[in-house]
Amino acid sequence: MQNYLILLAASLLLAGDFAIQKIYQQRSGTGIIAGLTFNTVVGAVTAVLFFILGGFSVNITCYGLIMAGSMSICVFVYTIIGFRILRDGNMALYTLFLMTGGMVAPFVYGIAFLEEVPTPFKVIGMILVTGAVVISNLNIKSTGKYQLFLCVAVLFLNGACSILSKLGQTDTRYGKIAVYDFVCMTGIVKFVICGIALALYLIFRKSKDEKKLTPKILPIIALSAIVGGVSYMLQLMGAERLPASVLFPMVSGGSMIFSTLTGIIFFKEKPTKWQISGVVICFLGTLFLL
Repeated sequence: MQNYLILLAASLLLAGDFAIQKIYQQRSGTGIIAGLTFNTVVGAVTAVLFFILGGFSVNITCYGLIMAGSMSICVFVYTIIGFRILRDGNMALYTLFLMTGGMVAPFVYGIAFLEEVPTPFKVIGMILVTGAVVISNLNIKSTGKYQLFLCVAVLFLNGACSILSKLGQTDTRYGKIAVYDFVCMTGIVKFVICGIALALYLIFRKSKDEKKLTPKILPIIALSAIVGGVSYMLQLMGAERLPASVLFPMVSGGSMIFSTLTGIIFFKEKPTKWQISGVVICFLGTLFLL
C-alpha cells in the first residue's frame, strides 16, 4: 500500500508541475528564450535541492551521467514542445499524449527485455490506452495537424524518458545509481546543456522581438523545479520496488486525470468531447494495467 501511496503523490505533484508550467508560459510566452531560461533554472534548482537532500554529496559516475544526460535532453525537448502545445491547446490533450508515451513504451520494454509477463488484463488495458489516443483526435480540425505532430513527438520522447529512468534503477551491470544522485545529475546536465544553448542563442540571435523576461518569473520556475523534482524522485523510488508495467501506468493515468481537472477548474479550459472521452478511456485502460 505504501508504494501505491507514493505513486499517487507523484501523480498529484506531476499534475501540479504541468499547471505551474502553464502559468509560466502564460506570463513569459513560448519563445526560445523562455524555454531555455526555464530549463536552465530548473536544472540549477534541481541540482542544488537534491545535493542538499543527498547529504551535501553526490556520487557522479560515467554511467549515471550518460543516463542522466540522455533523460535531460529528452525532457528538455518535450518541455519546449509542451510550451507550444499548451499555448494553442489544453492540458487534457498535452497530458494524454505525454502520459500515454510514459505507459506504452515501458510496458513494451518490460515485456521485451525485463521478462515481465503480459496478462490478458494488461493487453486489454494497452488496447484501451492506444484507442484513447485515436479517439481524442477524431475531430482533427479542433486539434490541428501541426499540433498533433507535436503531441506525437512528446509521446515518443516521454516514452524514452520512462525507459531510461527504469534502466537507471534496475540495470546494475554498471553499478546502481542512488535516487538522489540520479536526480541531482539530471539537474546538473540540464543546467549545463540549456545554459550553454541559452548563452549561444542570446549571442547569435538575429531577432530581439521576443517577450522580455523579468526576475519575477524566477520563483515560478523554482517552484516547478521543486514540485517536478520531488515527483520524479517518488517515481524513481517506485521504480526500485514495482514492475514497469505497474509503475508507469499508475503515474500516467493518475496525472492525466489530475491535469485534466486542473485545466478545467483553474484555467477554464474546455476540452472537446473527444478529448474527454479519450482521457476517460485511457484511465479505464490504466486500471486494467495495474
